[in-house]
Amino acid sequence: MGKTKPFGKKNILLLVLAAGIAGAVLFFPVNINNQYTCLYHRLFSPGHSYTHSTGDDISQTQKEDLLNRYLSPFGLLWWGSLLITALSIYGLRRQAPGNANKPPVNPPALSNHIET
Repeated sequence: MGKTKPFGKKNILLLVLAAGIAGAVLFFPVNINNQYTCLYHRLFSPGHSYTHSTGDDISQTQKEDLLNRYLSPFGLLWWGSLLITALSIYGLRRQAPGNANKPPVNPPALSNHIET
């Protein structure tokens, strides 16, 4: 049996990036049928009864209720997903081979190029 290679830092950052992007998509604030606040809410919350209403006949209190239902659980998750995505991109950019600590390249001396 061969040795299993543990996850490298780059692979972990890629997994975190994928989770962050998935969270940003699932928790993106969108009004679905004046009843659901995000895609996650629509897909994984089957307990709501469907009542269709248009934007004209929905009252202000219903709109505020929809906003309040989004902000506490899903809004924080969306912002957290964006933060995780940004931090993982930052970490991956730091891991890029072009960003390694290389010694600075010294330009050739001007005296070598001046012809007299």
